[in-house]
Amino acid sequence: MEQKHLDLLNSKEFKRLVKKRSIFCISGAIFIAIVYFGFMLFIAFNKKFMATTISDSLTISIPIGIGIILLAWIMTGVYLYWANNTYDSEVKNLINKLND
Repeated sequence: MEQKHLDLLNSKEFKRLVKKRSIFCISGAIFIAIVYFGFMLFIAFNKKFMATTISDSLTISIPIGIGIILLAWIMTGVYLYWANNTYDSEVKNLINKLND
């Protein structure tokens, strides 16, 4: 049984799945980091624009910040959708190979 585990860990399918998941997760994390730090840099270097009022007590930075929070939720949903519909089925296939 131990040899099956080692064979699975060394298989092309397992390595491909690990690589696929890593690329998906790292890409998403980099995207969110760029958006978040871009927002911080925009605040630091373009204060005049970010202080622009769009109503009596609301500046443009508030809706942009809320948009970034919503984007993080959407990205989480995208990951969950991908994991539930693609990744999990591939993991089940590998587990079935291990149990055979």
